[in-house]
Amino acid sequence: MADVVRPLVPEGYTYWDYKQLRFPRDEGLRIDFVLGSPAFQELVAGASIHRDERKGEQPSDHVPVVVDLDLPVDEDDDDRPMFL
Repeated sequence: MADVVRPLVPEGYTYWDYKQLRFPRDEGLRIDFVLGSPAFQELVAGASIHRDERKGEQPSDHVPVVVDLDLPVDEDDDDRPMFL
């Protein structure tokens, strides 16, 4: 298993300790990962860390990490995932 986000987004944090005011100083950690097999890695078309989600009134100390997949679509396949 390998982190499929880091090759596409080499910089950036996913966690900041809000009690220590780490976010305004950009002193975070990268502790949220999307791990995948080599076969899964081949399907990854993009990735992002949504840092701005941390700026709300009552934010989490973590931010979303998103992976976009390039999945083959067979229009005749009734068993495909609903999110396509």
